[in-house]
Amino acid sequence: METVVFATIMFFMVGFGDRDPVNYLVYLSILLVFAILMNQQLAVFASFATSSTLQACSACLLLLLTLLGGFIVAPDIIPNYMTWIYWWNPFAWTYRALIVNEFRSARYEDPDTELIRLGFVLENGDPFGQEWVGYSFLYLIPYLILCAVLTGLGLTYVR
Repeated sequence: METVVFATIMFFMVGFGDRDPVNYLVYLSILLVFAILMNQQLAVFASFATSSTLQACSACLLLLLTLLGGFIVAPDIIPNYMTWIYWWNPFAWTYRALIVNEFRSARYEDPDTELIRLGFVLENGDPFGQEWVGYSFLYLIPYLILCAVLTGLGLTYVR
């Protein structure tokens, strides 16, 4: 519920996507899947670790996800030996889907705003097509299922 309230307030107050209902539903679904995924991912740690180990592992995981998610450190600046963390990171996939959802909205179809899209593409060196929203869902949903299975295994055999 808190994700729906937060996403609705953020979408309409900030003016994302020129208030297009389809854009809003995609935005909301991205945030809902990500919120459920992060809860499930931390549940994996909770099912396998003790409380002190859980706090340390969760703190390190959240630091890595936030730092190497493409927002704080741009993907082209991440060292080559750590790019696998960027591509594994569900935060990076969510961030990319949100960016693509916003910049592919009707608001940015003006030729003057094409420079904004081009700047993002050139900076990140990655494609910036609408298909990346679908790719994000294709990554996040199986990852969510994997976390649910791991949580079940942890609760069955460890706890």
